[in-house]
Amino acid sequence: MKLRISKDLYDRLRKCAQDVGDTIGEYVDLCLKHVETGKIPRSNDTNLLLATRSSSTSVTIHETDAEPSVIREAILSTVLWVEARRPPEFKTKYSEKLDYYVAPAEETC
Repeated sequence: MKLRISKDLYDRLRKCAQDVGDTIGEYVDLCLKHVETGKIPRSNDTNLLLATRSSSTSVTIHETDAEPSVIREAILSTVLWVEARRPPEFKTKYSEKLDYYVAPAEETC
């Protein structure tokens, strides 16, 4: 199934999917499940839900019975929820491996 979403929302969706190692189609399935079960609250920001042909892109997702507007709302709700909980990007004037070294975490069982 093809779905048209805004380019901005697509870029944000792609980043969220990459963070968890999923494809966009798999991540959209997760978005729908989490919003439908109430784990993630629905967003009511209608500006990002609009997808005109000039400022949008087409995304291939798995077949679903949900309406395209419901899918867009689930994507937006999930992306906003995830972005609000993402830690800020780590910035420093030092260079990794030159000024400091990040050791892998030790597993404790």
